[in-house]
Amino acid sequence: IGGLAFSGCRKLTECRIPDGVETLGEYAFNWCAALQKIDIADSVTSIGNHAFVGCTGLIQVDLPRNISRIETAVFQGCSSLSKIHLPSSVREIGNEAFYGCISLTEFSVRSTVISIGTDAFRNCSSLKSITIPNSVNIIGPYAFEDCSSLTSISIPSNVTSIEYATFRNCSSLTSITIPGSVTSIDYSAFYGCSSLTKIEVNASNTEYTSHNGILYNDDMTTLIRCPEGKS
Repeated sequence: IGGLAFSGCRKLTECRIPDGVETLGEYAFNWCAALQKIDIADSVTSIGNHAFVGCTGLIQVDLPRNISRIETAVFQGCSSLSKIHLPSSVREIGNEAFYGCISLTEFSVRSTVISIGTDAFRNCSSLKSITIPNSVNIIGPYAFEDCSSLTSISIPSNVTSIEYATFRNCSSLTSITIPGSVTSIDYSAFYGCSSLTKIEVNASNTEYTSHNGILYNDDMTTLIRCPEGKS
């Protein structure tokens, strides 16, 4: 199915992609605002960038079991999307993949995923919990920015860098633990986390330490971040 094939079909309410189809092109269903349900055959191995961007009526998606990557902005702006099944074949969650999915309340990343891209879950304002396995070694900038309902998150033990604005404006986040693998934390990573009262660092970390919930460099000569919710 080629790029832009059903783009702007604003009265299309459901669609079934039959067995034998292997690819959905870029922007294939973008701005199909009335689309609520789509069944995608397991023969599909590739879904193009922005394929469902702006499908504001889409509620649930079951991705085909042979897809290896959630491409750039595939579900960006799908404001009614509340549930998505991630198959075990997925290795990467691309940039802006779920950006603006404001009805998504929880998400479980499979243990096969190794990277979460820039802006991947940005402005998922209803997202309360997300499970990230230790297989993930890259979390991009802005990945969880403006996830204002997120109360807790576990950073995988293979992540080495917490990037620019990764958790910025996560205003319900109360505590976070830095694993021993992290060697770099951007100054803006926790900016705007107004409820954050405690930052803890795993004892095996050689670059950072924490005392009384405050983040310092390892020998405590530099204060890195005092949590905004701490008085």
